[in-house]
Amino acid sequence: MSEAGRGLRLLMITQELSTDSSILGFAHLWARELAGLVDQVHVIAASTGAVDLPPNVTVHGLGKERGRGRASRWPLLLARCLQLIGGGRVDGVLAHMVPAYAVAAAPWCIARRTPLVLWYASHGLTRTLRAGVRLSSATVTSAPESYPLPSPGAFIVGQGIDTARLATVPIRPEPAARPVIGVAGRLTPLKGLTTVIEAVAQLRDEGVPVELRVAGEPFYPSDHAYLAEVHELVRQADLTEHVTFLGALPGTAMPEFYAGLDAFVAWRSGTSLDKTGLEALAAGTLLITNNVAYRSVLDAFAGDFLLESSAEALADGLRRALALHPGLRTATIEQLRRSVLENHAASSLAGRLVEVFAALREGREPQFPRTAPAATEGEGV
Repeated sequence: MSEAGRGLRLLMITQELSTDSSILGFAHLWARELAGLVDQVHVIAASTGAVDLPPNVTVHGLGKERGRGRASRWPLLLARCLQLIGGGRVDGVLAHMVPAYAVAAAPWCIARRTPLVLWYASHGLTRTLRAGVRLSSATVTSAPESYPLPSPGAFIVGQGIDTARLATVPIRPEPAARPVIGVAGRLTPLKGLTTVIEAVAQLRDEGVPVELRVAGEPFYPSDHAYLAEVHELVRQADLTEHVTFLGALPGTAMPEFYAGLDAFVAWRSGTSLDKTGLEALAAGTLLITNNVAYRSVLDAFAGDFLLESSAEALADGLRRALALHPGLRTATIEQLRRSVLENHAASSLAGRLVEVFAALREGREPQFPRTAPAATEGEGV
């Protein structure tokens, strides 16, 4: 237990808590890491699955996995908030990614002066987000580009990935005879999979045949329609022997996925520090991206691996990355991997979150970078 977390009882509200989740498996990891730093952790999860958590973690499921709809889950969420926050059983509340969770918890947090922290790392700017931010004691995010509402009350604390598993993946010193490219995450138009496939087709036509492995699944109905379009594009481009759809993979299977890649592509139309790109780097895989949120992560290598948003630019970037001299390739990967392991480990993030709550409980400002400057004396807020 950390000194900052001594005597601290936290409530985490999240969409899913399961070791088997392909999208939100990290929430389980965060709960476990937080449990090692504080006295007690309560987790309210809309959906629950297999869990492996220490005895100081109590899980409160809302039943989505049993078919309970949103309308019937909301009263249960409010009842749990009343029980845990209103009943004085927690000293801080972390609402993860869903601003409505912060809105739900706020009345009891305000009444009992319990710090409420909203974690948000996405491009979506909604009225619910504005309300959640207004009602929270503070908000936290992974990077400035991941937060659409710059505010002096929003603090940058990094991402939290399973570096303990990923750091053991051996680095491939040079690409395979038929290089393997990977994409992972929710399959949605936002992630630009059609651009990746067009780049693969261009490389094939230029005599550089590569294999593309896609790990992930659609979520919303529109995502399913998009995936059908992607399959049709693969068929029309005659790439069925070059593209493999692996479906959803649990977090425990991702180290093996990254281990089989020569490069990973994190492509999206909006800016946000996706955890998959960080995972790829932590696993010792080169990252190719158009996402400017990775600029600070890539640092001196941004000129090589941060590209313009076109299939032509991606094909050229992949060609150059795959042609790197083995010695330079290994040295580059080692430097990028070391940076991610130092700054984005789940254990480090848990420590920063505990420090945020400790500061708020003591009436202090959290000592982390802000997404926007604080107002100076004499300025309006």
